[in-house]
Formats: sequence, structure tokens, C-alpha cells
Amino acid sequence: MQLLKDAGVTSYEPRVVSHLVDRMRRYTREVLIDARDYADHAGRTDLGMQDVRLAVRKKQDALSAGPPSREDQIRQADEVNRIPLPVIPDKFGVRLPPFQYQNTLPNLQWEAHAEPPVHDEAGEMDVDPEQAPSPLSGNRNKKAKTTPGLETKKPLTLKEKKEQEEANRAKAEAKAARRRLQAQNAKRG
Repeated sequence: MQLLKDAGVTSYEPRVVSHLVDRMRRYTREVLIDARDYADHAGRTDLGMQDVRLAVRKKQDALSAGPPSREDQIRQADEVNRIPLPVIPDKFGVRLPPFQYQNTLPNLQWEAHAEPPVHDEAGEMDVDPEQAPSPLSGNRNKKAKTTPGLETKKPLTLKEKKEQEEANRAKAEAKAARRRLQAQNAKRG
């Protein structure tokens, strides 16, 4: 209560006294804990007066520390503003690696002139694996049939198309005949 009188407070509620006592106990406990830490750091087992004074001084510095003065803020801003900003690049957008390293080349090739599969009597496909019947060929794990740089193939003339179709048909027929012959030989032998 003397503390309140010294502060010039004449009228107060009784709860204020218990609140102040609680606050003073908490403050004293924090100071003594800090003083014990300083003594331990110094390698002493007993608490000394210099440890308590140091703890009180640090606590007061922490409580009285406010925002930096306007002059300090201006000085710090000048130090930061002395550093030039990075140059603005002349290009904008996403920076990509060179074209050949972008992994955007197609990995499939359209084969518009692929022959339909040929089946033998047993219903098995009789086609050369390199001449797949699927209009799409390719695999992510295999090299694409397209050339780098997205170059397109020269379109075939009508005569060249017919010749290619006939050659493919002849290959398929020859292969089917070989398979039939092998099957007949296997049955006999």
C-alpha cells in the first residue's frame, strides 16, 4: 500500500493490492531465475549481489526498450537505400532452357499409311514387329521417329504411296507364307 501512496494514488479497489502483490512476486521470481542463470554461467554455485544487479539491469533495459528513434530509423533506411536494386532484365516471362533441352519434342509419330494387321488361320497376327499396325507408334522410353527440330517428312506422291503399300503387302504375305510353312513342318516333324 505504501507503493500506491508513493505513486500518488489515493483511491483504489482492494483487488488492485492483490494484483500488485502478484505482479511483484512474479517480477522477483523472474529476476532471481535470471540471476541464477548468470551465476551458473560464471561458474559459481552461490548467488551473488552482482548477479542480481545484472538481472535487474537487463530486465529494466528490456522493459524500457522502445522503438528506435526517428534519427536511427532514418540512418538505417539510408544504409539500406545505398544498395542499388538489381537491373531489370530486358526479357520477361518464364526463362526456358534451349529448345533441344525442353523435352517438348513429340514422342509419337502418326503413320497414316499403316497396313491393317494380317491374321493367319489360327487368328494370330502375322505382321513384322517393326511395321506395327497401330497408327500411333513410339514410346517415351524409346527414341522418337521424328527428327529433332520438328521437321516434317516430305509428303509422298500417289505413285510412291501405291508402291509403298504394295511392298508392305508383299512383305506381310511372304511372312504369312513362311509361318504357314513352319507350322506345317512342325506338324509333320
